[in-house]
Amino acid sequence: MQTLKIKFLIIIAAGFVASSAHAALADYIFFEPGDKAGAGLAWQPAGAEFQLQAPPQAVTQAIEVHVNINPSLSQLPQAIAEGPVYELSVMSDQEKFDQALEFLLPVESTPGLVWWLQQDSEWNLQWGFKDINGSLYAAFKLTQPGVYNLVLARDADKEIIVTSKADKSFATSLFSITLPDDITLGSVVKLQHLAAGNVPIPKGLVSPIYQYDLIGFSVADIASKLVSVTLPYYLSDYQGRDLVFFDKRLGEWRTVPSINNLQKQTVTGKLPFTYAVVALVENPNVFDGVASWYAYKACACAAARFWPKQSKLKVTNLANGLSKIVRLNDYGPEEWTGRLIDLDSTVFKAISSLWRGLINVRVEEV
Repeated sequence: MQTLKIKFLIIIAAGFVASSAHAALADYIFFEPGDKAGAGLAWQPAGAEFQLQAPPQAVTQAIEVHVNINPSLSQLPQAIAEGPVYELSVMSDQEKFDQALEFLLPVESTPGLVWWLQQDSEWNLQWGFKDINGSLYAAFKLTQPGVYNLVLARDADKEIIVTSKADKSFATSLFSITLPDDITLGSVVKLQHLAAGNVPIPKGLVSPIYQYDLIGFSVADIASKLVSVTLPYYLSDYQGRDLVFFDKRLGEWRTVPSINNLQKQTVTGKLPFTYAVVALVENPNVFDGVASWYAYKACACAAARFWPKQSKLKVTNLANGLSKIVRLNDYGPEEWTGRLIDLDSTVFKAISSLWRGLINVRVEEV
């Protein structure tokens, strides 16, 4: 295995001490929490673009990190490697980090790049992006110690000739579309990632930018029957995500009415165009997650932890679009439950059936 021959530049927030015992080793660094374990850390090898970051409270015990370049690279599914394979070894007595560590690499010039992780000799997509001071990074989250083989790769473009009327769904490893019925045989579907510079980067981007082009299709049919577009996401949290398309006439990104499938971690929307440039963005004004119900006071009220008490919230059932305005009068549910909000049974019944118990919702302050 070829060792990564670079000298490490260590940037450590107060509360973390870097051991100098192994300073001569180019592929090794050791962090030990000091008296103020609440501080975060950031580490970037000099001469390399990638960095490892940990938020405050993530690391509470000593952590040891080795980085090497792995010369071996097995075939990536539907993707083209754009750099070396990084072997990242993370060792700690901490079985699971309180908050995820992030392995970051800037992809501003080529937003079609994403991390792939090798597990049991299989490469799996690790979809995720992060905006740091206006710069876009491909992000891989580490939640526990281990050995990780990572490579940055670009999704392979596709051009498909329609040979059967049953062929309605077309996909790359990251991007898929579903066409309406009665498509024309011999028509062509092009799915491509779009390099930076062709369109402005939308604020809050969390996906590569893609374009689809339907050649030989009826513009009128597509406009009336719509194209279903689906993009996945990897970084799992409660932040709302929206599908957007670039409006060339207005020169701006516009939001597409879409559904966030929390179980599949995909966002799907419908467009009336034979050609479109699309992407996925975070919506800082909304949260998507699971809602439960409890018999409280038969009122339009709820319990949540992301807003102060007495906040007025709009809760929308992602499955049917029904919504209800509630007043926040309690704290909960706890983080370990995996739920975003608890609704009074009166509210839950207005947007779903009580027997469902749990539903996926979008919550926004009004």
